[in-house]
Amino acid sequence: MELQKQVEKNYIRTDNSLRAELSKKIQWSLTQRDVNLIELLMPVWSWFYRYYFQVKTDGWHHIPTEGKVLLVGSHNGGMASPDLVMMMYDWFSRFGTERLVYDLMHPSIWKVSPEIAQLAQKVGAIVAHPKMASAAFEMGASVQYRSVKEFLG
Repeated sequence: MELQKQVEKNYIRTDNSLRAELSKKIQWSLTQRDVNLIELLMPVWSWFYRYYFQVKTDGWHHIPTEGKVLLVGSHNGGMASPDLVMMMYDWFSRFGTERLVYDLMHPSIWKVSPEIAQLAQKVGAIVAHPKMASAAFEMGASVQYRSVKEFLG
């Protein structure tokens, strides 16, 4: 029985270690975005956008229909970051889900909740770091960001 407990303890430790290592690699990736998941979530986001948060935005006419842009806004959602999802919904509603856009998200979310961070990556979130923003721009994607303080560290 003692041997079984030791094996389970080592397995859990190894499993957590592997999960942490995988999470580190994934958080520095631009390949996790999942257009099918985004399209699946759009009706849900629409309801939250219109009825729960009652989002109002303007100035979209300033954004060219092609090419990349940097969108900077104020961040007021805390760690839950509903503004990330609402901004993404706004973007996809106007430009479609195929037009590449990434949202810079505070790196601590990968430590606090790797599962939520990985889900956020599937809808276009990437770790808020200058190298990630540059990499996104280099591949022709637009980048959204809120709160310069987080970006500068």
